[in-house]
Amino acid sequence: MTTLKGAGAPAGGNGEGTGPAAACGRRRLSTRATIGVSLMFALAIGGTSASFLRTSIDGMRTQAETAGRHAATTAATAFATLAEPSATNVARTLDIVLDDQLRAQAAATATLVEAAEAAGYGRRYIEDALRQITVRSPIERIDVVGAASYGTEESPLQAADLEPALRALEDMESSAATASVPARHTETGLTKAAAARTAGGPGVVRIVQALDSLRAAERYGGTGDDTARQVASEQARAIARLTTHAIELGEDAGWGRTRIEARLGALVRNTAVRRITAHGAGGRTVYEAGGAALDARPAAGGRSEAGEGTGGDGVGERERYDAQRRWIAYGTASRGNGRLDATVELTTLAGAGRLVDTGWQAEANRLASAPGVTGVWVAADDGTDLRLAAAAPSGGEVGRTDVWRRWSTREQSMARAAAESGRADSAAAITLLGATPPRVLSAAPAGRTGASISVVIETDASETRRQMRREAGTVLGAAAVMIAILSLATTWGARRWLTHPVETMATAAQCLQRGERPPAALTTALERRSDEIGSLARSFSDMTEEVLARHNELTELVARRTRTLEQTNALLREAQEQVARELGLAKTVQESLMPDGTRAIGGCVLHWRVTPARELGGDFVIAEPHGEHGVFVAVCDVSGKGVAAALFMAVAQSVVAAAAASRSDVAAIATAANERLCRGNTLGMFVTGLICRLDTPSGRFDYVSAGHEPAIVIDGDGRIDELDRQHSLPLGLAEDERYAAASYELGRGECVVAYTDGVTDACDPSEAAYGVERLTRLLRDSAAGRPEAMLARLWEDIDAFAGEMPATDDRTCMVVRRGDA
Repeated sequence: MTTLKGAGAPAGGNGEGTGPAAACGRRRLSTRATIGVSLMFALAIGGTSASFLRTSIDGMRTQAETAGRHAATTAATAFATLAEPSATNVARTLDIVLDDQLRAQAAATATLVEAAEAAGYGRRYIEDALRQITVRSPIERIDVVGAASYGTEESPLQAADLEPALRALEDMESSAATASVPARHTETGLTKAAAARTAGGPGVVRIVQALDSLRAAERYGGTGDDTARQVASEQARAIARLTTHAIELGEDAGWGRTRIEARLGALVRNTAVRRITAHGAGGRTVYEAGGAALDARPAAGGRSEAGEGTGGDGVGERERYDAQRRWIAYGTASRGNGRLDATVELTTLAGAGRLVDTGWQAEANRLASAPGVTGVWVAADDGTDLRLAAAAPSGGEVGRTDVWRRWSTREQSMARAAAESGRADSAAAITLLGATPPRVLSAAPAGRTGASISVVIETDASETRRQMRREAGTVLGAAAVMIAILSLATTWGARRWLTHPVETMATAAQCLQRGERPPAALTTALERRSDEIGSLARSFSDMTEEVLARHNELTELVARRTRTLEQTNALLREAQEQVARELGLAKTVQESLMPDGTRAIGGCVLHWRVTPARELGGDFVIAEPHGEHGVFVAVCDVSGKGVAAALFMAVAQSVVAAAAASRSDVAAIATAANERLCRGNTLGMFVTGLICRLDTPSGRFDYVSAGHEPAIVIDGDGRIDELDRQHSLPLGLAEDERYAAASYELGRGECVVAYTDGVTDACDPSEAAYGVERLTRLLRDSAAGRPEAMLARLWEDIDAFAGEMPATDDRTCMVVRRGDA
């Protein structure tokens, strides 16, 4: 059986080209069936999984919101309890306000006692100094127990009274350690104690204050309640008195500024004192310790009328919040002798001034320290405005943000809605994807007489998000496995009952495409089927017989036509070879008629160069002696390209040479040549040219430009100029055209350069022309050299400029240089 070579190629290419396409065709039906069924399974299973996943995620979100509402309700109950003016709440809030201040007083007292002992003062002086402090401050009692003991009361300190302070200090190693004892009710009322370890030894200083709990309870939670700030200011003044006296005693002991400031610095580092500044006479700063400078020095009050050397005190005028939302209280104290006054800046939880706000802030701080809590807000609504009473965590804490600045519209609206509705509410901002931190914002009311309290808690829901993602991964993974199993089963069934028979038919069709008879065993089993596949197989067998018969006929016809084409191609190749030989001979003849060369005539040197764009060119050059002392020069360009232009060039060259042989005037030569070329010029071809005559003794240069590029003149100094442009028609266009000559005096050593437009029209790869400007610049640079060197350099520059761009026109140039003598 013959195979289809010529006939098979147009239909489907050779067997190697059809293999991948056929394999792709066999897979296409199976792939489509698999993709279609897989898509249906994916839609069904994916929709069910998405619904289940959404229900599960909504359940987790609801669970998180429920937990948030429960936490907010529990917290609201605690805050509401704190709002009640009970003895317990008063004691607790006063305990919070005084805690840090009493520790600072104990530490300052320890410094005072150390300085007094260093100055050599005895027991009586030190105890009198301590009694003055208790008289002019809220301090009820001061006891110093150590190598030398001092006290402001006649009754000695009992061991049972000292035991709480010692127990609080026993685990602290720092010599400046301080501790406080919770407030407790005694026979004299509510008292609170604090202790500090002395710097000089194992002794302990204990400070006791009696608190007016009854008055505090009467004002507790009221609108005008400023008890917390009043207490903070009193403590600041007491610390200022202790510090002033301690500095004065340190000076008496001979401590220098460095040692005194070291003691003050230890007080700042280990207590709630933020900054201490001591001023001498005239307001000059003598000692300072602590953070940034005070905004303004607080004003001191009037001097005491008592005559025991104690000056007056004042309260700072620029009290404010710091970066951690702690209240900054100021206290000043002056010695009666006017030598020194001290200003103390004290941090406290006094807040808005109300004791209840202080308790709320402490409770908010406690809640904010719980794991997962990122923000706590307590809002008090008095019916006209929603006031933020407490918030935590405050700014300045490492890794925490200042929630006071995050009291936004969302938190405010939730707090107001909870207060108005009396119900807890929560909103979860938890997304399955995205970088936004998941949060649950919950609000709950805590009502009380005269006002309404709302607590807003923000909790971190990262664990809920992780649980959502784990659930999503499980559901999506199970869905993917189900889709994969069903898709594989569908693929096997489709291939077994559908795509395998189609692949068998495709294989038989490929055999037929190559001109081969398909193996009988390939389709026999399919022909026995009673379904559509069997009908198709039987029809395919009948078609195979018919196609093979026509294939044989087509093969014979193609063979005959191929032999005819091969004979025709042989004749064409022979004709092309003959034309190529004729063109080569013509090119040889043309080059012999017009070779590149150099001539010396009458003291002048002429050099020219001609490069055709094709096998045959249309440019020609004439350089011959003319008369006794003359030189005739013609540089011409024939219109058109190819053989016709080459033949017309040969005619034009002979016509111009013949006209020059019988005439001396260049205008007459050009006119006679034009008349001769116009006769019988049925193709309308023409010649542009520069026809010149140089008289060598005088240097007179007569020229006619017949539609040609103006020649370039280079004088002895290298200056460039163009000959006057003439507006005459090219030769061969109008028989009645009369040409006029122009003249130029060519000096010794000067050059005339004539060229055709193939020089300036040469293009680079971007189709930019070489141009007259680039030509004149190169001629100026090479004017001092010989004409041969000038043209060689010009040809190299044009070739480098054009690169791989083929020439589109003949390139011709001639240099005529008059001798120097």
